[in-house]
Amino acid sequence: MKRYRKLIEALALTCLMLATSYAIGLASTLTPPYVIAIQDTGANTHPSRVGVDPERGLAYVLDQQGAIWVFAGVEMTATLPGGSPNYVAVDPGGYAYVTQRDGGAVRVLEGKNLQGTVSLGGKLSGAAVVLTPTHDVYVALPAVNQVAVFRGYGAVPVTYVTVETTPFALAADPTNERIYVANQGSANVSVLQGTTVITTIPVGQSPAAVAVNPAKDYVYVANSGDNTVSIIHDLAVVQTVDVGHVPGDIAVNPVNGRVYVVNNGDPDNSGSLSVLQDAQAAPVATALEGNDLRAVDVNPRSSYIYVIGGRGGGGTVAVLSDTLVIETFLPVGHSPADVAVDPVSDLGYASLYKAMGGEMGQVVVLGRSEASVAPIDPVTGGTLACDGVNDRPIQIEVPPGAVTETVTLLCAAWEPNTLPAYHFAGQGFLLKVYKFGIHRPAYQFQTPITVRAAYPTPLPGNADVAKLELRIGASGEGVWGTTGIVSQEVQTAPPQVVATLLRLPERSQDGYALVTPAGKIYLPLVLKATH
Repeated sequence: MKRYRKLIEALALTCLMLATSYAIGLASTLTPPYVIAIQDTGANTHPSRVGVDPERGLAYVLDQQGAIWVFAGVEMTATLPGGSPNYVAVDPGGYAYVTQRDGGAVRVLEGKNLQGTVSLGGKLSGAAVVLTPTHDVYVALPAVNQVAVFRGYGAVPVTYVTVETTPFALAADPTNERIYVANQGSANVSVLQGTTVITTIPVGQSPAAVAVNPAKDYVYVANSGDNTVSIIHDLAVVQTVDVGHVPGDIAVNPVNGRVYVVNNGDPDNSGSLSVLQDAQAAPVATALEGNDLRAVDVNPRSSYIYVIGGRGGGGTVAVLSDTLVIETFLPVGHSPADVAVDPVSDLGYASLYKAMGGEMGQVVVLGRSEASVAPIDPVTGGTLACDGVNDRPIQIEVPPGAVTETVTLLCAAWEPNTLPAYHFAGQGFLLKVYKFGIHRPAYQFQTPITVRAAYPTPLPGNADVAKLELRIGASGEGVWGTTGIVSQEVQTAPPQVVATLLRLPERSQDGYALVTPAGKIYLPLVLKATH
């Protein structure tokens, strides 16, 4: 479970905003999460678990080869020595703790700095969680059936609490200050208050994950050995729910009481996502069937659900709305490992072992931005005006007959990060089509639509206006093409590029940018941030 320091009111769902736009004709909203950057971590790296600090706006990604990467927004801003990193637990605004597979000292980070270590006597350290009201960290020591409790770094006192067999997963309830320890070898949960075990609760076979809804005092335990979830309330199991095959990671939305359980699947049965509601006796929905899922997180502010999965080279990153509409479904590289979302910055981070078709490890960053939307009717067509970069206007004109059904057109300002072969010329945008809230990638119009995109004068670096052109691409990628662009013309009065488009980009992360050929790399900002 990914944890948040406090409960936050849910915002209106983007898909409902899009639906509302049919009635009002034009609306300003936020885009659904989409891929805004894919960062290579280098050859022979192995990105694994992810943790976020929403108070500092940082994300920590562990490299099983020995590094800790610190991300601020979309950029990797620090690489720290990680030893043999295993799990990461974050106290928002405080310390981040990185446990060790080889029994080495726990690394303690503060922001982007490695402050020190804490020795646990050479014991292998596994999952960890921070109890935010006390700032104590609880670390599972599965080989010796203990949980270590401490705070800070250096020669700090460490208390060792004996639990049951093979403590594997932990969760903290900041409301009652209890810690729940899933003991995989003994099929039960130890409940700690401070450093005292107050009770042990039997659950299903091989509990693999535990998560808490502090708003309702429910605790959810995924039992991978018998395909169930045990629901605990008032220190007793009140419900056992049958889910999919080999349940693993769990994410809880405390705002609406929804619980998302990743079913990993096995060689004979594919995985899925089970959706539970409070303590109901059966899942209320199942999604992403046929996918071998690995990890899940949810943003309680927006209710978007982030899921990664896949095996070998068939990895995927998916984002679903609260109604389980798939907003983003992106094939990525090998062996996705973990995903976490920062509810304040609205950025999600997904780690994967290797890039698609390559040898690089990668971190996929997903985000949202302000957008304008408008309904497009197949008979009358429609227009959409939106603010581009630095509020420079963009006008989209869709002629009658260009669409075969009523759809929603979305436009948002977009500034790509690092164009290896081009200078960014100060104007960029995302253009997407939705049908009932569902993104339609590679949308094909029946007749070309017209886009009028204003550019700044003079151009950045006093670039030659005659060399200005509209291209399609993604942040950080060297190949920027013109697929789907039928024609384009540079006009000087007013200063704008007028282009006709027949097909929209196929990939979620692709956008349009006005560019000029680059003699050197130009580094603009990435995204018009919305918090």
